[in-house]
Amino acid sequence: MAGDQQLKVARTRNYVAKDFDSYRSDLLKYARTYFGDKIQDFSEASLGGLLLDMAATVSDSMSFYLDHQFRELSWSTAVENSNLT
Repeated sequence: MAGDQQLKVARTRNYVAKDFDSYRSDLLKYARTYFGDKIQDFSEASLGGLLLDMAATVSDSMSFYLDHQFRELSWSTAVENSNLT
């Protein structure tokens, strides 16, 4: 039991994941670490794979819109006409 707790604490986080594949791989690592005793099948045709794909899609979309909103804060990087006037 102590080895499992050390593994969970020692896991490093990646905060620069910006695309679907990196989100999915990080979510897969997380799911195998914390929920490995609940579900083992994360193939594309399984329920676990479906949940990983859905979460990665939402994360990718949210990251895109967050980056877009952040770019619109500065007049030098804004692309929408309504934010330039």
